[in-house]
Amino acid sequence: MNKKNYVMVLSVMLLILVIIISGCGRRLDRERFGDRISERIIGGSDDLDDDRGENGLEGEDSLKRDFHENGDSSVLEDESSEDEDVDLRDGRDGLGVDQQSDNVPLDNEPDSDLDSGEVISEDCSKPFNSGYRILSLMALDGSQLITAVWYPTHDSTFAYSYGSSGVVGEVAFEGILSQCGSFPLVVFSHGFGGCGVQSLFFTEELAREGYVVVAPDHDDAVCSIKDSGISLPDFGPGNLGNPREWDDSYYRERRDDVILIIDHMLTLNEVTDSFFYGVIDESKIGVSGHSLGGYTAMGIVGGWNSWKDNRIDVVLLFSPYVQPFLENSNISNIRVPFMYQGGTLDLGITPWIKKDGGAYDQSNPPKFFLELQGAGHMAWTNFICKSYPTLSSCVELNPTVHAINYYGIAFLNKYLKNDQGVEELTGKTSGLKTYEYEF
Repeated sequence: MNKKNYVMVLSVMLLILVIIISGCGRRLDRERFGDRISERIIGGSDDLDDDRGENGLEGEDSLKRDFHENGDSSVLEDESSEDEDVDLRDGRDGLGVDQQSDNVPLDNEPDSDLDSGEVISEDCSKPFNSGYRILSLMALDGSQLITAVWYPTHDSTFAYSYGSSGVVGEVAFEGILSQCGSFPLVVFSHGFGGCGVQSLFFTEELAREGYVVVAPDHDDAVCSIKDSGISLPDFGPGNLGNPREWDDSYYRERRDDVILIIDHMLTLNEVTDSFFYGVIDESKIGVSGHSLGGYTAMGIVGGWNSWKDNRIDVVLLFSPYVQPFLENSNISNIRVPFMYQGGTLDLGITPWIKKDGGAYDQSNPPKFFLELQGAGHMAWTNFICKSYPTLSSCVELNPTVHAINYYGIAFLNKYLKNDQGVEELTGKTSGLKTYEYEF
């Protein structure tokens, strides 16, 4: 194993160690916020009502989704409870979601009109808040894929602790999805040993910018969306230190997860009684990923020909594992807009992006590369926000987080929102060592 590959492997193992340490310390983190934060985390509290069933569910999952391939189409089957009518549009249906309780509204103002039962029109001139819910998708092999979903809403936000991540966000848990137009869909793929809630400062903020964001727990997840604790990852088939061995069979199940999510969300977009009916712009789909999630995202836009999904319009990559594609000379096959983000201390990956003849040079325009000053491989994870009392304070005060969101969201706005974000993309903000682009 050469020196660069050895450094990359050490970076991955360090990421797993930090996730485990963060998870072990999460209960201590919650105590800092006193009664404001509920200890009744999804599926993680010992005092949930007995009639809610295992893991806090109301009996069984209120809705299970099975996909059966039939040519190029998918058929969605609902298995709703016979004892209870499920309204998929009222924001409280479940959709395989465990309920969160005892959270405190951050605005401290009651929604009196809603409490009185009066139906009021939505004020689309107001900025969006972030809604949040958890979906349990059923794959063809019968396994469950747990996914976190953030989306635009105008409901009041709550202080919300994201289970094993130990991070406190601000969301409207199971809030009503905004009807102010249709929104692009972005699927986020976590890094090796991460989980769907590993980059909350980005996924939560993206929903406030008018996106539906879906992030799964892949098979190699160490932390978890549903607060099921810390587990050892599935190391999969690959030797992370020898990208020459990699082909399209390596971590293909991650590709299948992303395809399942896109199929599922677009199906819900067409079902009239679905929570997500008619709010997703099916012509505007992006993928994003960190580390091995960046490898996943690159593969699905053409890095591996057999993975390619032509529905995807753009790819946003956070310290992506590009080495297998460099070894196989596949990057030039990708024909969607790219943004690479790297860091000056991200020694295992960023040098492969920025070197002469590296991933950026081999990419077709439009393409963007920014290198964050002082950022290591875990700068795109919740670890960077651990010293801040809340997620919002981290987003506001941390220059690295600001740059990640500033350029990442501007990039998505340009290519998924009719060329918004051009001014931000051509400017320079704090926290950067290098920034280059080619339209």
